Amino acid sequence: MASIPHGDSLAAAPAAKPTRRKKLLKYLGYAALGSLAVALAAHVLWVRSGSGEWQLVRDENGVKVWSLKAPGQARLLVRGGVQVEKTRIASMIWMLESVSVGCKDAYCYDADVIDKMPSVPGHYAAYFKFKYDIPGATTRQYVLLQQHWQDPASKVAVVDLNAAPNRLPRDPCCVRVSHLHNTWRFDPKANGDLYVELTQDTDMGELPYPLANLLLTKITYQYMYELPGLLKKDIYRNAHVDDIQEVDYWSRLSRAESAPVPATGS
Repeated sequence: MASIPHGDSLAAAPAAKPTRRKKLLKYLGYAALGSLAVALAAHVLWVRSGSGEWQLVRDENGVKVWSLKAPGQARLLVRGGVQVEKTRIASMIWMLESVSVGCKDAYCYDADVIDKMPSVPGHYAAYFKFKYDIPGATTRQYVLLQQHWQDPASKVAVVDLNAAPNRLPRDPCCVRVSHLHNTWRFDPKANGDLYVELTQDTDMGELPYPLANLLLTKITYQYMYELPGLLKKDIYRNAHVDDIQEVDYWSRLSRAESAPVPATGS
């Protein structure tokens, strides 16, 4: 016959639950510390890694995207390239420098030139600003110095963008992007095509670098993919920039279009 527990045994039984709870919390603490250690180790390994060379990461729909991981850096440099048929350099430069118009096609807004700087012939420099929304994150505001120049021999033109975060007072609406050095390069071809290349060195402003690296790669591909279609718009196709020289293809085309049509016999 089973014996009946004494009263003091019954009183001690509920203490087992707090003991199990303490053990569970201890195990969760160990797990959290372990996860933190793994994350820290992964971060250190990532920062130390990198070949310092451009690696092709996407080749699709005529667009190529490369990334470069430099040892000691967490952020990737990202480069995109696409060849656009029958496009003038002036079309690209006008789109980039007419920011209030071009921003409408580049997912940015509240764009304006702040100050156009005096410069020598063949060189343009101006400060401008715009805002850019990232879903689920605070709006980013960019204040940049934009410059362009062209090699008269090859006709290759460059638009260079650098962050100028202190050019304007901070706007409480947004995160001001403090690091950006992006370069557009336009290499015209003899047949009228234009090879467009964009290299981005951008801190997207308080985003964790794994997310920022992923976003920058995706955004670069998407914009380069859409670019040929954008440049077909009349506002860009017919644009003119005073100090930009085009390849001979465009002058020959202009002469052919303006030549009188021979009269036909009756």
